Amino acid sequence: MSRDDEALDRDDRPGQGRVERVRAEDAERRLEFLTRASTALASSLDYAETLEALARLVVETFADIRAIDVLEGDAIRRVAVVHREPSRQEVADRMREFPPNLDADSVVPRVLRTGIPEVESTLSEAEISGMDHEDERRALFRALGVVSRMCVPLTARGRVLGTILLLSVEPDRHYDEHDLDLVADLAKRAALAVDNARLHEDAQHAVALKEESLSLLDTLLATAPVGLGFVDRQLRYVRINDSLAAMTAATAEAHLGRTVREMLPDLADIVEPLYRQVLETGKPVLDVEVTGETPARPGLKGAWVSSYYPVRGPRGDVTGVGDVVADISERKNTEDELRTVRAELTDQLEDLTKLLQLSGRLSTSLELQPVLEEVLTSVISVQGADAGVLRLYEPETDELVAAAHFGVGEDYLRALGRVPARAGVWGRAFADRRPFISEDVGTDPAFDGFSEPVRAGGYRAVYTSPLITRRGEIIGTIATHFREPRKPTDREERLIELRTLTEPGLRNAIEAAGIALVGYGPSW
Repeated sequence: MSRDDEALDRDDRPGQGRVERVRAEDAERRLEFLTRASTALASSLDYAETLEALARLVVETFADIRAIDVLEGDAIRRVAVVHREPSRQEVADRMREFPPNLDADSVVPRVLRTGIPEVESTLSEAEISGMDHEDERRALFRALGVVSRMCVPLTARGRVLGTILLLSVEPDRHYDEHDLDLVADLAKRAALAVDNARLHEDAQHAVALKEESLSLLDTLLATAPVGLGFVDRQLRYVRINDSLAAMTAATAEAHLGRTVREMLPDLADIVEPLYRQVLETGKPVLDVEVTGETPARPGLKGAWVSSYYPVRGPRGDVTGVGDVVADISERKNTEDELRTVRAELTDQLEDLTKLLQLSGRLSTSLELQPVLEEVLTSVISVQGADAGVLRLYEPETDELVAAAHFGVGEDYLRALGRVPARAGVWGRAFADRRPFISEDVGTDPAFDGFSEPVRAGGYRAVYTSPLITRRGEIIGTIATHFREPRKPTDREERLIELRTLTEPGLRNAIEAAGIALVGYGPSW
């Protein structure tokens, strides 16, 4: 029998040929749609563009109304609501007034929790019973005229990222399992595209943070009045500032890739064992006095106080050694002077070491809150304070808002968690863009109206400094608290007065994390 005869024979069977043709045409349309969808979803690695492409595809093909919800931490965010008819968009936008609650027993939370799609061929108001804002929900249901519903999970790499909610308002279009299969196929492809876009976005944030961290380190190196350098495990210079490079009479760039022995041949036998000790033990070697000759001053013996500390990678392994070197040659005239100098330099080296180690830790973080807490605790440690509060500026309310705190109680935070940006000591430091020291809040007129919560918390002295970015933008303040009235020591005054040395690294680290994680922290 020929193929034409076979075709005629099939057509002679009542309805059989027509059914097969319909199925074939449906399969062809299905393949064409999924091919077009895959192309559209793969055309961009931008997260917002990917969601927009998904929204257009769904509304054009399947639904009169569609909503996309995504999981962000422990909450659900409704990222889009679109109505096929632009004139009805305002009504559809009212769906945003009732965002899904992850713990609720409604369709979107259920699908998010179970990863199982749901289809309701004929939808009624009955399921609204018992929900919050029941009257408002019923009014919206009637205004939209919904007759059928599908909800499909966006699942990628074994993880539910969100859901697509499809609503039909056409009396003749009721979703069934066949529709659900096709939308589920689309959702799988869309979820992978969304996940890839998120991963790409995270990678871009990581690159930006790394660049900002390196910029922070370069700023700290350039502004430090002592010699600072980093060497790798082969004792080759990776970074060095001009102060340390001056010992060899070569530029900082000329040191990069060269070994300590190549650049300091007369001191190598003294300092190389110190570097290697840090690499082998992972522990710092502090306050070592080194004497000898350098290429910058041949024939003249110099003296330096140096400290060496481990530089660790993201997994905690020691990747190199940082060194802090202070030249004491001209000040080493008498033993009494030497003891004074050593005490001062030890304090400076300890503070600088803490800041350099802090910059190394901050460079591995992609989250703003840990950066804020690390910065605050480090400033408290450097100043020897009992407590502290880091406040960020909130332009909408013109207030300074506590973003990180240590050692203060809930009563303090309730009273002073938000303070005016133009009043009190915090406001003075913020408005004048300079540190403000209150030696006793009980007698300081700048604390009028604010002293009671501070004294109730057991604090008498407060030192406040502004946080200013490298672009000159002020973003908040750091206030350290002390339990006794006190005047700053010489060391503390040096740290506060030389804040352009001790604080740019901290301010830049906050700025770097904030840029990398925009949308995850305060709106500064």
